[in-house]
Amino acid sequence: MGWLDQLRGAAIAVALVAHGIYALPLPTAINEKAVKEPWRQRDLELWQEALQSVGIEIEKRTLERWLIESTGSAHDLHQRLKKPFRPVFRLTATNQAWALFASATTRPERFVIEIRPRGQITWEPIHRRLDPCCRWREDLIRYRRIRGIYDGQADRLRPAYRNLTPWLAGLALRDHPDADAVQIYVEQSRSTYPWEPDDPAVEIRNRRIHLREQP
Repeated sequence: MGWLDQLRGAAIAVALVAHGIYALPLPTAINEKAVKEPWRQRDLELWQEALQSVGIEIEKRTLERWLIESTGSAHDLHQRLKKPFRPVFRLTATNQAWALFASATTRPERFVIEIRPRGQITWEPIHRRLDPCCRWREDLIRYRRIRGIYDGQADRLRPAYRNLTPWLAGLALRDHPDADAVQIYVEQSRSTYPWEPDDPAVEIRNRRIHLREQP
């Protein structure tokens, strides 16, 4: 084994360790405002009822404080572990964007691409994940291929997302010569428990609009 093979092996080992650390299913810190969100309050009530059913009396405010303190400690630990690798991930835009084996989200997201036909003001969807009506470039925009780019973004967009949307917009405009603009965004809905009514509200996040360049 030559020195190049050893160097390659060391680089792969470092990458595996770094991505393993980033993928640890540790929670983000929850503050006083976040703990009051309706879905978290529902979960805390379920935990309170479960504990009471086995004879453990506990106030919901005590559970709130425990949740804030425990998630804060876990988040701080995770940030310290990630710190040595953060500059490389930022430089290469190859961040491990979600935790492995974490609990299911109650705010599922769906990637959407729409075009605006020339001379119109309304948008037409051409791609919406899991929607049989809108399957443009489905093989290319496969869920597992791009989920890590758009899933769970904050208001500040990731570099990979900022690079992805103009590329997809260029493909969409090429495939739809009658369109003069493309908008790409993420739909976020709310999952409900089986005994609750469906929540039809949808929040639009991370919207980006790309116009066709005029000749």
